[in-house]
Amino acid sequence: MQTNGLQPRLDALVSRYRGTQANPTPGELEDLYTDSCAEMLRLEGQLLRLKRRLIAAEAVRSHDAVAVREAADLRRLRDQTADALAAVRTLVRLLRTAVDWASASATYDSAEPAA
Repeated sequence: MQTNGLQPRLDALVSRYRGTQANPTPGELEDLYTDSCAEMLRLEGQLLRLKRRLIAAEAVRSHDAVAVREAADLRRLRDQTADALAAVRTLVRLLRTAVDWASASATYDSAEPAA
């Protein structure tokens, strides 16, 4: 399931700093974190709407062959959305940790006395 390009953005960020002594800036991490949170909320809303539609389709499926197919399609879409949401939640947790570390590191670096 497409998640608004978060994975390619994360991959690009990692690639940009891989093999270097530099780290992503807190701002870069915070931007990706913010967009990931927005995507998580979008998916949560979509999942709720799918669940409501599925309940309605299952309520009439015994009387309607179209509703049976729609219920099956909705179950499949619900499961795909739930999987995408789980992946984004994992990304959000990792990015939150990265943001915290980057902020702590920036604070530590600015507090170090000049040599």
